[in-house]
This record gives sequence, structure tokens and C-alpha cells, in this order.
Amino acid sequence: MSDYRQVFASVVADILGDHCTAERLGQVEGDLDRALWEKLGSAGLTRLGVAEQDGGSGGSFGDIAVLLRLTGEHSAQVPVAEGLLAAWLLAASRQPLPDGIATVGTGDVTATRSARGWRIAGVLRRVAYGHCADAIVGVARSSFAWRRWPGNPATTWRSTSTWPARRTRRPMYQTS
Repeated sequence: MSDYRQVFASVVADILGDHCTAERLGQVEGDLDRALWEKLGSAGLTRLGVAEQDGGSGGSFGDIAVLLRLTGEHSAQVPVAEGLLAAWLLAASRQPLPDGIATVGTGDVTATRSARGWRIAGVLRRVAYGHCADAIVGVARSSFAWRRWPGNPATTWRSTSTWPARRTRRPMYQTS
């Protein structure tokens, strides 16, 4: 491991060690540790692997591997892998990165272009940390672009409306 990576690992381990005590883990078991997420965010770790010009904090896959290994070792109750994937997907589609907790959802979703915009149809059935996320990033089958479904993900997203949506359960944004 390089000197840089050792220092990086030490900083991450210190942050996690301060927050992932046995008492704290008992308090947040089965739920999200928002205080830890905010601390990781203020250190730039929730946007690791996304270029700075895209709203991220830079870093390499090696840095991501260190972060994921250490969050696992400390039993951190935060969606780090999901959040990093969501950030990467948004950056790859030139979408702004959301504030707060982002996660990814999977399901059978399609996006088709029409004269009036986009038609999004489907259901995101599996959303890790969906009950407490501020934004969900989903991938729709389309030859055009990635799609993002932000908002309160407490309920399952369903839409057969034409984009731009008038009144749907989940606000959606068109990729430019």
C-alpha cells in the first residue's frame, strides 16, 4: 500500500472509529447513522470516485476499495457503496449530485422518447436504504441516457405518465 493510501486509510479509520462504537452501533442498529453519513460527506467520502469538476471529490477505485473495506470492518450503518454508485451514475449522465443520502434502485423500468418528452414506465422494487434516502437513482432501459428519480422514496415509484410529468408520485428530471 502506498504512503498516500496508508494515510487515507488512517483518516477513514479514525472517522469510523470515532462513530462506530459498540454503544453507537447499538443505537442505530438496522437503521441509518445520519451523523456518520454527514461526517463522511464533510470529509468528501460520499462523493469519492467522481471527478471534482462533476461535483465529486476525486479519488481512485483503490480509494473506494479502502473506504468500502473499512466501513464493512466497522459495521458502519451507512449506504456507502450505494451512494458512491448513485453519484457515479449521475456524474456519468451529467446530472447534478444531490445533497443528502442517495441510493440506487433496481427494477424493470423503460424510458422512451416521444414528441412531448420522455415516457417513463416501470417499478423500482429493490431500493437499498430506500426508507431513509433523499434521492434514488435508477437506470431505465433506453438508448438515450441514464435517468434519476429523486425525492422521498418511502413508497414504491410507479409512473406511466408522459415526461414532463404533471402530477406523479415521484418528481423526475430530463437529461439535457
